[in-house]
Amino acid sequence: LRMQAVLLWFVLGPLPGLCASALLWSAKRLHDRQSHRRRWRLTDPQGLRICISASPDIESGTYSRPTTGIGQAKALAFVAPSLMKAWRDVDAQNVYFANEISGSDLEADLILIGGPKTNALSARVLDLVGEAHGISQQGSTIIAGNSKFEGEVASDATGTDYGLLLHINNPFAQGHRLVLLSGSHTFGTVAAARFMTSSPTVSRHNGEFAVVLRTSVERGHALAATIVWSSDGD
Repeated sequence: LRMQAVLLWFVLGPLPGLCASALLWSAKRLHDRQSHRRRWRLTDPQGLRICISASPDIESGTYSRPTTGIGQAKALAFVAPSLMKAWRDVDAQNVYFANEISGSDLEADLILIGGPKTNALSARVLDLVGEAHGISQQGSTIIAGNSKFEGEVASDATGTDYGLLLHINNPFAQGHRLVLLSGSHTFGTVAAARFMTSSPTVSRHNGEFAVVLRTSVERGHALAATIVWSSDGD
């Protein structure tokens, strides 16, 4: 985009070049916004609820401090910018622990970060709709169709992990969306979030879908993932 703007200045002159550059910049912003909206397909961004896994509380001396894992934090770092690029009025700070969402909170667009081992709402959703989409997760094992996927990561946080992305209509509220980002281990959750926010494959889907992803882990960093199973057979 910067190179195109410079060329326009040389070809058209300063003022027309400035106007053309501004139009080019606006067109790119609009394209990016629409691209991220197609990824999430939320119906009420202002009412969005983001639910993350809960780790054991830490006693601070005066109160119990709730905590979450590094994988959830890294996944949220991918999710939040994508949402804010899609909608100016989205509140990416609407983040809750799994035990904090119930009742009317379920009747909204939901993003669930973390697998059923640590996210009770992810476990509930997979129990409700997993069979219909050919997926389930038992502990660190993701089961998709007739295949089982479990990550192997060494003590130096290097190895292979698997992520699960489920993009469906909210089973608790007709007309709303639910996105679940899980992993065999924490790195798989990060890989699922990275895939959700960057892969062209997600933008091309219009209906419900599920994918299992394989990622290489290099000293705690989940590299770009590849699809190893999908509900639509691609």
